[in-house]
Amino acid sequence: MNKSKKILTAILICTLILVAFFVIKLYFAGKPINEPCKYDCKEKTEQKFSQNCVSSKLGGVIADLENEIHYIDARELTNGKVENWTIVKNKVGAYAIIKSNDGTAIENLKDYFKSMDINYQFKNIIDDWYVYISGAENYNFNELEECIKY
Repeated sequence: MNKSKKILTAILICTLILVAFFVIKLYFAGKPINEPCKYDCKEKTEQKFSQNCVSSKLGGVIADLENEIHYIDARELTNGKVENWTIVKNKVGAYAIIKSNDGTAIENLKDYFKSMDINYQFKNIIDDWYVYISGAENYNFNELEECIKY
């Protein structure tokens, strides 16, 4: 093989390697980053839900001039299993954000809110996350959508 054929072969090999690299890169660039959850989905769910965001939005709904709020421990309201919670009460109303798949805990919180306000509202907003609110008649739960990333 003469020198010009060796150079031409080297250029051809380098070109093929570069083409292969770009084809692979383009293939993976078209793949979705967030593929559907196949195994343990808990971590992905936690990443798409912001409890602090929901708490901030609901806190604004029941805000009062004195802004004297009381935090309540979920274990004071139920013997059911509650994995995570924020329960806040003041003179204007109350809200709760709980994570639970325990029917007893969910019903106990419903009873608690019903005892404060017969017109309380309740919604399962995502997976095992529930929101309760009193003192905010006809609250539009769609306002919480920006706290949930699908």
